[in-house]
Amino acid sequence: MKLNVTLTVCSIALLAACGGGSSAVNNNPTATTNVQTLKSYSDGSGVLAAENTNLGTAGGAANLLIAATNLTAAREVTLGNVNLQEVAGSAVSFGPFYGITRTGTASNGASLVVATVGENLVSGTEYASISLVTIDNSLGLLSGGSPVNGIPSGTYTYSGTSSVIDNVNGSVGDGTFSLTANFTNNTGTLAATVPANTPVGSNNPAFFFSSNNLQINQSNGSFSSSNALIGQTGVTSNAASVNGYFAGTNATGVHGVVYTNDLTAPTYAGAFYGSR
Repeated sequence: MKLNVTLTVCSIALLAACGGGSSAVNNNPTATTNVQTLKSYSDGSGVLAAENTNLGTAGGAANLLIAATNLTAAREVTLGNVNLQEVAGSAVSFGPFYGITRTGTASNGASLVVATVGENLVSGTEYASISLVTIDNSLGLLSGGSPVNGIPSGTYTYSGTSSVIDNVNGSVGDGTFSLTANFTNNTGTLAATVPANTPVGSNNPAFFFSSNNLQINQSNGSFSSSNALIGQTGVTSNAASVNGYFAGTNATGVHGVVYTNDLTAPTYAGAFYGSR
């Protein structure tokens, strides 16, 4: 049972994914964080990737992907430069799955609320997660996880939680995904579905995202595709890109984000996390 929760209940939106439910370990404390801008939109929003970042009190070493409206605040989150404090009573857990909410303030004064759900992987000190965050009442999405420690051979299927946000009407829905990775030829496929009216009591439409040509980079455990789709099921289908990382020992976990390819403000964004 996935802890497929409180992302939408917290009604925050699209930005950050932070560290594990238990104290994550910095597996590479001497590594230098590499922050890369993957996408910039005309409204000033965009997507960042950060490798080997140290989240401090929010967790240990991590690879992160953030879709956010305020890239200055987002960059500080990826570098672990924001002191995020746990909201009292927000931590929940069910077996390896957990949820937690943290708050903080960026150096430019932007207020942050980071609501995370994730999974502690088999080692107990590694994790994969996604988060919804408000930055000054604007929505953002982030996925995060421990750096990969070894890539297996053969083909594996990952499953878990997916989330899609519609930036036009502010609706956020939660569903599931399946990702098949062929580590022999370094390719993969991704498909996510978010049923209508999730969470219960909402009137959200159904959403989806998918890609049939993920390219896997075994050197850092990342994968990507610029030939993806995201949208409202049976209504809209927007060209999109996928970026993600495998996580933990023998690539047990996975996480990533999906974002539209236009130059204008994105209508949809998605994120996912899970394990094999």
